[in-house]
Amino acid sequence: MTIAQDLHPKDRLLRTASRLFYAEGIRAVGVERLITEASVTRATFYRHFPGKDDLVVAYLKATAEGIKDAVERARGDKSPREAVRAVIDDQRTWLFRTLRDLLGRACGTTSGRRPGSRGNKGRSADAACPKGRWQRRVIRGRSRS
Repeated sequence: MTIAQDLHPKDRLLRTASRLFYAEGIRAVGVERLITEASVTRATFYRHFPGKDDLVVAYLKATAEGIKDAVERARGDKSPREAVRAVIDDQRTWLFRTLRDLLGRACGTTSGRRPGSRGNKGRSADAACPKGRWQRRVIRGRSRS
């Protein structure tokens, strides 16, 4: 997955770090990999972040701000109970989208597409990912709500 080249290099670094840190863990991702995947030079990286620790701090701050913004949007003029439900629904939607993409990749489907869709050579969910019923349900976009 590539990050849009029209973004400012600092934003590309943050988005790339966010994706990689979430998927693989902060300790597992090195500066060299971040530079390569964000399509920036080493000098650009160090111009914006003196070291990986500074990038991690910026990543954590951006993540915290994103969570605060999501909670504020969900709250709106709702009662506390409705606000909590809205936040949970948003998180459930995000989680199932993320799981579907990850399982799609793990099951050999193309670019996170659902099994059986164009680009997956007509494989059904059962053929593409015979791991279990719950995984197939997630790939198809269904949950037990």
